[in-house]
Amino acid sequence: MPPFMKLSAYMLSWKPWDQDGFDRFTIEIQFLKTTTWLLQSGDDEGDDAHALARTIEVVGPAITKSFRFNTRCLLSDLHRPRLVSYILSEMGLSEQANEILEPTISPFAREVALAVSNGDPIALASVHIFQTLAQRYDENAAIAAAFVESMDAGNGGFGAVPASASAIEALEVARLDVDGGGVGSTSTINCAICLEELPIGSQITRMPCSHVYHGGCISQWLQTSNFCPLCRYEMPKV
Repeated sequence: MPPFMKLSAYMLSWKPWDQDGFDRFTIEIQFLKTTTWLLQSGDDEGDDAHALARTIEVVGPAITKSFRFNTRCLLSDLHRPRLVSYILSEMGLSEQANEILEPTISPFAREVALAVSNGDPIALASVHIFQTLAQRYDENAAIAAAFVESMDAGNGGFGAVPASASAIEALEVARLDVDGGGVGSTSTINCAICLEELPIGSQITRMPCSHVYHGGCISQWLQTSNFCPLCRYEMPKV
């Protein structure tokens, strides 16, 4: 579990029926989740000012899922908390996050279901969840972990989920410039997957989080795991 987690949920506007083709007693709740990683590099954990200056913010892609329920289930004080908890789990939120968000979202779900049962023209309710995770980032340890995971990937990936083919194809291909391709001024950069050097001027593939790799290495990696080997930035899944 990261040392810091901040969660917030915003209930968005309700969308009316199109009048035709809807079951009056069914409500659709659309959940959107956006995750921001705050990666703090460096060894001096006690110096907050310097740590803040070395913080890298990585915003992951939004995940959207819709769930349809009979309004009677959402009006039930017995079933509604279980349904909301199930939705949050399906959105990939931890048990701790579930405990924080369920008491906020559950009353909103009841309010929507009550409105529908009273005849209000509501077909879709939306909830946007913002998740912020802060983590101390040790690049040397991350490279070592990436090497271990790359060995695991060759043995089946141990349950890892691959990235989508379209996401892999959309990765930026560039030439590594003198400042390290935007990942920090350095004269030597290694591919964290194969651990071989990436010479200045060589062709590299850049992840949305700005980490760079050999094109073949990161492509093969993402076909097994949808996470960046270094910062755990999450690519769209298959």
